[in-house]
Amino acid sequence: MPTSVSHASPPPLLDLFALAKDNDNNVERQFLEASAGTSLQAEALSTMSQQILYSGKVTKNMHLGVLGDLLVNGKLENVHAWARNKAGSGNPLDWLKEKIGWAYSWHERRMLFEGYFVNGQEFLYGALNIGSLGATHYGNVSIVIDDVFLQNSPVTYLEGDSLELFLDSNDQLILPTLKKSISSQTQRHHLMAFKHRFRLDGTPQEDWPKMVCSKNEFVEVIFLQPLERSHITRVLIDAEFYNRLQDQLEAINFQLQEEVPPELATYVQVIEVLKKYNIRLETLS
Repeated sequence: MPTSVSHASPPPLLDLFALAKDNDNNVERQFLEASAGTSLQAEALSTMSQQILYSGKVTKNMHLGVLGDLLVNGKLENVHAWARNKAGSGNPLDWLKEKIGWAYSWHERRMLFEGYFVNGQEFLYGALNIGSLGATHYGNVSIVIDDVFLQNSPVTYLEGDSLELFLDSNDQLILPTLKKSISSQTQRHHLMAFKHRFRLDGTPQEDWPKMVCSKNEFVEVIFLQPLERSHITRVLIDAEFYNRLQDQLEAINFQLQEEVPPELATYVQVIEVLKKYNIRLETLS
């Protein structure tokens, strides 16, 4: 008789948001133990936790063109939805690889990470912020996301970049590390403060915003699409970038119908839509 070949079924998808809630008690316990006592570190830890609790916002960095599309179209799609819509009847992954070229390998790892989770193809990403321009590696403008939207949506906070911390060199999920490095909305202030507990003594409080959220340092936030224009409370823009665009704008003579550079045209469009929907634009250095 021929022998039958059994095929191992793939492991079940993980619920990232449930994992975050499961770790909340551990996050709180770690924080309370670290902040006990009257040492300068314990006091600074409590101060930072309170600052995050009352002033913390979720921001999402992007390039100016992406912001323009979000404002005009009214919603932001992640790379999965974008590729599906653009590819039409073709293969979304083939279309994506052709269009983004050298950046595809990064997106491929991102999609591998998302493939471990329920609703992974609906993930959107941001960063927990207490007053900086945000994770500027992803763009020199950022949107501030409405607290009410986040409070009514599944959301997970991770100690850092999920691709750096939770995928190994073979792109396998490092689940034990993930499970102890995340929290839900209710413990995000404790997660971030505990992460930076050894850096607080040597960093002035006015420098905390850039210490906890900058180009390559951030607490990552994962939530589900769609993200809509109505979920934006403010837009933050790099001051140097803003001044350069303003100088270019003032130098253009529209009466002579001078050709407007594409980036500047996008900026003008962004400004118009922000005014239309009464969304404030703030510059940050």
